[in-house]
Amino acid sequence: MPGNQAGTLPGRSGQAQVILVLLVVLGLGALGFVVASNLSRTPATTTATDTNTGTNGGDTAPPVAPPLADNESFASLNAVYAEALGLGDRVGKARKDGTYGGTGFAYDVFNEKIGDKDRQIREGLLQECNDLLSAVQEGKARAEAVQVSDAYSGDKASILELYGLLERRAAILQQAASVAVDSPGEGSWRPILTPASTEARVAYQNAIAGAKPTQH
Repeated sequence: MPGNQAGTLPGRSGQAQVILVLLVVLGLGALGFVVASNLSRTPATTTATDTNTGTNGGDTAPPVAPPLADNESFASLNAVYAEALGLGDRVGKARKDGTYGGTGFAYDVFNEKIGDKDRQIREGLLQECNDLLSAVQEGKARAEAVQVSDAYSGDKASILELYGLLERRAAILQQAASVAVDSPGEGSWRPILTPASTEARVAYQNAIAGAKPTQH
């Protein structure tokens, strides 16, 4: 019996070593699988991040329209200049001989209704003034939106000044009409109208010739 016991010990030790080796191999294999799995997922994560950054577009500026060529700039400015002249006639054009009166809204509509005893007529005048002011502001916005070459930047600035004078005069008429709704007496609205409206009209007339685009 002692001989048999002595003979079985080496066999058990060998089995233990085999089992230990197998465990080490399996552990290394599992570790390799985890590392490989992580590496395989990394490119996908990076790609997703890059894709999200590109599609968000938060820092991407909207495209800016390029300026027009010289001949296109000249044609576009002529169009908005002609519109300014038409709006000027609509707001009101004084007589050339310098006598009182004229044509257009300021003379044919505003002067006739501003002191009317009927409140509804005065309210209607205010609405007409609002519409006139909006028309001038819309024309000015169209002129501001025109993209011109550097050679015509000065011409555009002169036209915008012309629109600014028209806007000022239309706003003066609107303010006077607004006051007149509740206070039709001339003493209430006349100080708003005179001399500011006349000054804006004269300044506009003096600026017409200089604001006309010249071909470069």
